[in-house]
Amino acid sequence: MSYDRIRLESANDSFILDPVVQSGQKEVLFIPRNGAAGAPISFNTRVVDAATNTAQGGEEIFGLLGIIHLLRGPYLVVITGRTAVARIKERTIWMMTKHKLIPFSTSLRLTPVEQQDEERYISMLNTLLGHGRFYFAHGMDITRKLQYAFEENSNNFSHTKVDERFFWNRFLAEPLIHSNEKLDRWILPVMMGFIQSESATISNKRFDFILISRRNWKRAGTRYNVRGIDNQGNVANNVETEQIVVYEGTHVSYVILRGSIPVFWSQKANLKYKPKPVLTRSEQESLAACRKHFDELFSNYGSQTVVNLIDHKGGELLLGYSFENQMRECDTSKIKYVAFDFHKEVHGMKYERLSVLLDQIREEVNQQQFFVSNKEGQINSKQRGTCRVNCIDNLDRTNVVQSLISRYVLNRQLIQLGIIQPTDDFKRYDGFEKTFKNIWANNGDAMSVQYTGTGALKADYTRTGKRSFRGNIDDGINSLKRYYLNNFSDGFQQDSFDLLLGNYKVDRDSGSPFKALERETQIFFAVIVALLLFVALALFTPTEADFSYTVKFLFFAFWVGLGYLGGKTLLSYGSHIVNSPKLVLEH
Repeated sequence: MSYDRIRLESANDSFILDPVVQSGQKEVLFIPRNGAAGAPISFNTRVVDAATNTAQGGEEIFGLLGIIHLLRGPYLVVITGRTAVARIKERTIWMMTKHKLIPFSTSLRLTPVEQQDEERYISMLNTLLGHGRFYFAHGMDITRKLQYAFEENSNNFSHTKVDERFFWNRFLAEPLIHSNEKLDRWILPVMMGFIQSESATISNKRFDFILISRRNWKRAGTRYNVRGIDNQGNVANNVETEQIVVYEGTHVSYVILRGSIPVFWSQKANLKYKPKPVLTRSEQESLAACRKHFDELFSNYGSQTVVNLIDHKGGELLLGYSFENQMRECDTSKIKYVAFDFHKEVHGMKYERLSVLLDQIREEVNQQQFFVSNKEGQINSKQRGTCRVNCIDNLDRTNVVQSLISRYVLNRQLIQLGIIQPTDDFKRYDGFEKTFKNIWANNGDAMSVQYTGTGALKADYTRTGKRSFRGNIDDGINSLKRYYLNNFSDGFQQDSFDLLLGNYKVDRDSGSPFKALERETQIFFAVIVALLLFVALALFTPTEADFSYTVKFLFFAFWVGLGYLGGKTLLSYGSHIVNSPKLVLEH
């Protein structure tokens, strides 16, 4: 079990991490600050009696994320703020609210360019760690679903047993993991995603409802920079969501998945509102990667009900054909594939049509079952398969359908727990109905912010059960925000992911990776100046009464034509104008 409260003292020659422990023995960690540049970090520990060696001085921290090397050398990354979000099996789950990067050395001199780059690196880390929704627990593995925790039936939590897909600070923790010292109590796995827990009551029966979304870091990134699959079978925007109910010591849970269409494809930002998706590899290459992807899903979850919600027309049609071809070639005995054109089916706000989709997969969802552990900790049933839901972004449509499937399963769970009657439906209980909708809508917003920078679209349906005029207005605003962020901000955000995860390692000898940024900035401002000049000149179009209609029409046609040509030229250079990643050029 990792230490949950620590006093950190930053001495001139070392960091001293002293656990706040009331009794027994504790392990004090010393990290020298004066090692040679580029040399491995060394660690020293000393076991002392907690009663006679009270932690004093320094500042309080709640965990050690790890160490990262930048231009100035190594930085210690620590958790300085937290808030409790849930409690499961007598363990508290925390969300990180504050963090700090502390340099080992403050004396190393950097050139002006290096100093500027160092500030960019620090800004990237602070942005992602400060707004990414990172969660942790002491003495409990939150990277694994509840079923695994009961199957293991062990309280001896160790970082060696976590699900590596959700161990987001794995790269930062490597110096501790590979140390000659045994530092298990100092290694704190941190997960990115979403967690919310609420207490609810139905017919005087009180229970806890918890939703946990675990984001896979192995193909992490932003909307238009990371799409599809990689050679290892990892897909973009891949999230495992677990819905949990705890009632009188009994635990039940259901797991559902989302992830990008598992073929090689891209959709690069280029100033167009909706860039055209492009297949980037052959069908055979996609099939090899897709098989790896589903083999891992079979191993981790069992049989798969694959629900594909993309449009059966336009730019999404090509992806749909490719996906369907892959499904025919994969192990069909373990897969049911359902293509459901969400936008066509619910056109005109006919969201009741989603019941058609549920009817198509109801038998498979029932066969998957769900996890149940009784108050004695004995496992009564296990989940033996799951639904894998996707749309083009795996966000808005996906969240609506995932909440629909999870609602159906939850109703069955509440019946089995005896909270509602076999013929009942929890939607009749307004209090919990509102709780369920809000938690799923909050989950959708969190998943969307992490991938696109804005809240989810169609959130009003998830939150209220119906679409509204106000919801359509909010969707329009969020769509405009997404357009701006995806074109002019996501390169920086993608670099933040790649830096934190170790996809890019800072090397002082390699020079600045941001040289292209100056040219990109110059082009952007040149475009802005050109647009301003265009508007200014257009304002001087003759409007006096003594000008003939012919002259006015010619002026008007001239500006319309010039505007059209300018717009076409701008879009043709769109890929050079947008904010692109600088650290890892291809994902």
